[in-house]
Parts: sequence; structure tokens; C-alpha cells
Amino acid sequence: MICNNRTLINEYREKRGLLPDVSQQEETMTQQSRKNKTRHRGHNEGSIRPTPNGTWRAWVTLKSGKRISKTPLTKSEAHDWLQLKIMEAEEALDAERTLGE
Repeated sequence: MICNNRTLINEYREKRGLLPDVSQQEETMTQQSRKNKTRHRGHNEGSIRPTPNGTWRAWVTLKSGKRISKTPLTKSEAHDWLQLKIMEAEEALDAERTLGE
């Protein structure tokens, strides 16, 4: 039977009741940070952040460079407003195009 050194070390530590080695702790911390990592929005998808008073603030920068924002009560309302404004901005770009474009 072939065993690598890590297996032998882990078996020894378990028998002695010792703490796991640092590499196992790092692996556990990495797994936890991946679970807790928030989703990041891409370019032109806007932003949603909590405010100190408990509401949420959503804002998006339009293609013209203008930044619009709103402060709804809940995160889901902020998300819905953000999606609506992004769709409206896309429709406005389609309306501005001419037949030759």
C-alpha cells in the first residue's frame, strides 16, 4: 500500500489529538470564502448598496455618461428598478438608430 506523506502526517496528528496543519486550515478558509463571496456586477449593470438608514441605493451610468439613482426601501425593489432602467436605456439606443445603421 502506497501512502503519501500528508496521509501519514494526518493519521499521526489524529491519533495524538493534535490540531490540523496549516494547509488544511487554509483549504477550509478558502472554501468558506468562496461560499461567502458576493456576486459582482459586470460593466453597465449598475450598482446596489445598502445605506446607513437601512434602505438600499441603486444607480446606473447610462451610455450618455449620465448617472441616475434611486433609494427604494428593499433590495428587491432596487434590483427591479435597476433592471427597468437598463432595459429603458437599451430601448432608447434602438430608437436612436437610423435605417442605415
